[in-house]
Amino acid sequence: MATSFDEKHAADFEGTSVTNSEPPTPVQGINRTWSSGSYPRLSEFMGLWPEVAIFRRFGALNAQNLLFLQAEIAHLERELKMIREREEKREDERGILAQRSWFELSQATEDGEYCPQWAVIQDIRSKLTEYSKRMSRTPPW
Repeated sequence: MATSFDEKHAADFEGTSVTNSEPPTPVQGINRTWSSGSYPRLSEFMGLWPEVAIFRRFGALNAQNLLFLQAEIAHLERELKMIREREEKREDERGILAQRSWFELSQATEDGEYCPQWAVIQDIRSKLTEYSKRMSRTPPW
C-alpha cells in the first residue's frame, strides 16, 4: 500500500522539525487533496520547496491597468491645460500667478479655497507616482 504525501510528511506541518538536513523528496503522484487543500497547506508546501512555487502575473490585467492609468493621466493633463487656458482668458490674476509660483498654487485663500489647478495637480501627482512605480519594473507587470 502506497503512503500518501500527507501521511509521509505530516511532521513537517505539525511544527516538528525534520532531523534530516535535506528536504524530503516529493512522492510521485501526490494526490489531488494536497493541491486542492487549503492556502495554509499550499503555502507550507511552497515554503518547503520554493522552486516549485508558481504565481500568476496577470499580465493582461496589469497591462490593461497601465493603459487605464495612462488614460487617466492624459485626461487630468487635458483638464489642467483647460483650467490654465480659462484662467488666462479671464485674466484671473491668482490663477496666472499660480502657474508661475508653487507657493501661490498651494495656498488657500482666506475663504479656504484653493486654486482650481491644485486639486488636479494633486490627482496627477498621485497617478504619476503609481504609474512610475509600475513602469520601473521589467516587465511593468
